[in-house]
Amino acid sequence: MTTAVVDIAVDTSRTAAHALSSDGARAHPRRRSAASAREIVHVATPDAALAAFAAGDSAICLTPFTDSVSTARRLVDAAEHAGAVGVVPFVARYHLAVRSARDRVARGELGMLLSLDCTYLQDAMLGTDDPRRFGVASSRAFAELGSHLCDLVEFVSGHRIARLTARTRRVFDSRGGAVVSGEDIATVLIETDGGALGTVAVSQMAAGHPDDVTLNLHGTAGSLGVASERPGELWIGRQAGSRVEVQSRSAKSEDNAFDAFLAAAEAAADEFPPRDVPTLHDGLRAATLAAAVLESAALGTWIETPYGAA
Repeated sequence: MTTAVVDIAVDTSRTAAHALSSDGARAHPRRRSAASAREIVHVATPDAALAAFAAGDSAICLTPFTDSVSTARRLVDAAEHAGAVGVVPFVARYHLAVRSARDRVARGELGMLLSLDCTYLQDAMLGTDDPRRFGVASSRAFAELGSHLCDLVEFVSGHRIARLTARTRRVFDSRGGAVVSGEDIATVLIETDGGALGTVAVSQMAAGHPDDVTLNLHGTAGSLGVASERPGELWIGRQAGSRVEVQSRSAKSEDNAFDAFLAAAEAAADEFPPRDVPTLHDGLRAATLAAAVLESAALGTWIETPYGAA
């Protein structure tokens, strides 16, 4: 059961608490005031996560939960030292179609993986005067969106992203009178440790796409595709033709994925090390890849990613 939600701003905490639980989850402006709870808590800042681990609590660390690889490592070390569990909400892992795709890849149904393409599109940053994302003008498209995509790629394919080269774009220099420091759009060319090539594209300025994730994998024996707008469907492609396999007919399959994640996170809070749940190591992996993307975009070159570091 979710018992507390923590953010720098108590109003944000109250909103999140209302959205995350119908059982009266409490809202707190800082983790310290919730330290008496010994159950899993939701935190949105590194300091809040560190306070939770210091108190022996497990935590769901909202993404992007850190802006640097060093801070991500500090969180991993703090949780392990305390014997606490830190979980990252890479919820896409819990869609039935994603699970089915992963199982099919693991069974070798695609043959050798040759290429992949994936996108995460939102339209929340289209306006110049309304910084709607958490009341800030600065966007971090790859940290916020690309982290989920890269985790999805590696989770489904079983490959690790070994090399990448990236381009980013900041569309507006200011929003709502505040200076914008981050990117709105990023496109990344990747090569995996298994030799597959792929593209990872994210944008917070794609009109008509409030929250749209797609992933397509192409192998020597076939292709697979999943899309968040059709979370209960798995597209299966063969040279002779293609078909759609329905994994769930529920109109609430998106909510079901989040419920499945929460159940896994709460179960993981009772065991160390946790199993079958995205942990802070996966969050560290995402932070490492985000840093590599920004470095590549700045230098205009390929970057080797330390894919064993997480």
